[in-house]
Amino acid sequence: MFKADIFSEPKPVFTKVTDTVQQQLIDFMSRYYSKIGVIKSICQSGAMELNSNNFLIEIGSEKHILKKGTIPISETLQTLNEQAALVNALFLDGIRVPAIIRNDDSQLITVDANCYWCLMEFVDGDYFEGAESQLENAGVEMLNLFSSLNKLALRTDRFQLIYPLTELEGVLLKDFEKISDNWPSFLGEDYANLLLNHWEEINLLYEEILVTQKQLVNDMTLVHYDIHPHNVLMKGNEVAAILDFGSLVIAPKGVTFSFNLFKLARQAIVFRKGDCTSSAFLKQKTNLIDQAQLNGLINVTDNLALLAKTEILRRAFLILRLNLENNNSIWNHVLPIQLNALKEADMFYH
Repeated sequence: MFKADIFSEPKPVFTKVTDTVQQQLIDFMSRYYSKIGVIKSICQSGAMELNSNNFLIEIGSEKHILKKGTIPISETLQTLNEQAALVNALFLDGIRVPAIIRNDDSQLITVDANCYWCLMEFVDGDYFEGAESQLENAGVEMLNLFSSLNKLALRTDRFQLIYPLTELEGVLLKDFEKISDNWPSFLGEDYANLLLNHWEEINLLYEEILVTQKQLVNDMTLVHYDIHPHNVLMKGNEVAAILDFGSLVIAPKGVTFSFNLFKLARQAIVFRKGDCTSSAFLKQKTNLIDQAQLNGLINVTDNLALLAKTEILRRAFLILRLNLENNNSIWNHVLPIQLNALKEADMFYH
């Protein structure tokens, strides 16, 4: 339990792009951001999202991040621009997010070569590692973000809905169980055995969560549902920026808070070599839960472990569905992280 994983790397890593890619990006910048200045160098970092890249562009003494991504089928250019405008409104409201820079046509989002592009201020910092008071400081910034989101977002219909688990996941469980002999071909021998060892637990947990479905649907609001250690940049103990505003969605607020807090706390426990019982750590955890209750994100009677496991299980089901319906194994390496997280969430919250 609580071993280092893909979110435990401490620093963002950028590598120099090829000459061909650099020239393509210089041409792109000259077409859409001609007033920015002369580019000195360009480096690249692959983002966690599929089909997305972050380019670090150095212009004179300044640095910017150019984000490239595919336009989701469910979204339009207008939607992406409105989401970007919300990010800038958050910045003006004092939330620590990178400001988005407008292009030559005064647009926040640029569409070129069937991709969307977004130029942002570069924020220097290390990934969240959970040292000292980082957990409480990052948690407070998350709570501030949630408050600002619901104060500033006037058109929540522009955002993707992330529903809690439904009867459809029950069908998925039955369909996946029918092909259990083929699990090794989908998942590999090790992951198939791991899933088999958790299968009864998954089914029982799904039934337990399904009972809460109606309450969770009534709990939907605008949130950032993926505040994991690589989406929080730190400068010492202070938050430098929260990243990845493609993760602004309509989702159950209690589930989202409990899951995000668990993801950050998990890394803090990794940093402490598995110790989640020190008085300083427990004080940070208690303070954040108390503040979330005051903010109306959770209730005193909520089972926070169950709420966190609702999102963990939803993500595990997404991996199973990709394999079953699309023969897509691209996220299989995350399956052990999700399955282990079910027990870790119990340990953290209990």
